[in-house]
Amino acid sequence: MKINMKMNDKILAVIDELISISQITSDKTLKIDVNKIKIGISPEEIHDIIVGLSIKHPLFLFAFGIFPKCSILSDIRISTNTNLLKGLKREFLPAIDKKPNINNGIKFLEIVESRNLKRIIIINKDYTKQLKINFNGKNWRYILDLAKNKKIPSTVSGAKAFLDYMNSNKHNPLYSEKNYRPQQIVRKDGDTIVLNIKIDIISDKAHKTRLNKLKKT
Repeated sequence: MKINMKMNDKILAVIDELISISQITSDKTLKIDVNKIKIGISPEEIHDIIVGLSIKHPLFLFAFGIFPKCSILSDIRISTNTNLLKGLKREFLPAIDKKPNINNGIKFLEIVESRNLKRIIIINKDYTKQLKINFNGKNWRYILDLAKNKKIPSTVSGAKAFLDYMNSNKHNPLYSEKNYRPQQIVRKDGDTIVLNIKIDIISDKAHKTRLNKLKKT
């Protein structure tokens, strides 16, 4: 029996299947036989959906070679990982699941001290709203500098891109992961860039203590 599915639902079903496959293999290159995927969508349609995603989202590196469609239906190779696929999935989730959190917006951030490039960020002292951010990127290094020094020169490399990323880029994980609306996190003040919200750096010990208190309540 054929299942009547809207295109958005079909895309989500295919992505969920790819996530499922990627979670049970340590190899970043997945070999997929679309004939064996049983989600109420024909192999031809699954193939077309993956091709469409590969064109619009080259980051996922769907590799098909130069063969005609019919010869590769059972041999699709994808270079990707689970996190990238989950990021792709968010773009196709229904709007009802992506309601912006308008809870007065982001007022306060805490950055947990770490020797690793990936650091934990807590939003509005709500430890259920934790993010892991890679601080290797320039934008987040500037945020760390601002948390420590309260200002940076407005002439730093990529200053405009930094302001845009923090204040209006919907792909910034503060907005894409936690569903807050883009807002002014940083602003230009004369020849410097300053914070528009409060950002503190806390120790790993303080972070663990607060988490333990939360578990006991």
